[in-house]
Amino acid sequence: MQKQYRCEYVYKNNIFLDIIKEHGLKDTLTLNEFRVGASKADLVMLNGMVRIFEIKTELDDFSKLSKQLNDYQKFADGVSIVTDERNAEKLKLSMQIPTLVLSYLTQRINCKQLRKQVVIHRYSILIQSSKF
Repeated sequence: MQKQYRCEYVYKNNIFLDIIKEHGLKDTLTLNEFRVGASKADLVMLNGMVRIFEIKTELDDFSKLSKQLNDYQKFADGVSIVTDERNAEKLKLSMQIPTLVLSYLTQRINCKQLRKQVVIHRYSILIQSSKF
């Protein structure tokens, strides 16, 4: 399923597994489809800070992304967009938000980071590792 059709579930599963590896389950809460303002965050991680993961698959529409990011930045310490490699390159050129982390899922189902977040708080899970 992961190699032929990479639906949102495939992305969420990979992000969640990496959150567990990095932070464990004892002090970390992960919320699925959490309402933030007028938007719905795909995945929210809480562990002393708030990190939102917005997933944009190969099939997704990007028309709401600016509004979503605006809502998320009012609420979260960090925001990450996770997408496919082709869309990541397009977003890299168009997104000029210094605190935004941009990552993509490779063909081998690994997450690669395209742009690091400026560290504002204690740490960023995406700076600690080159993958989630």
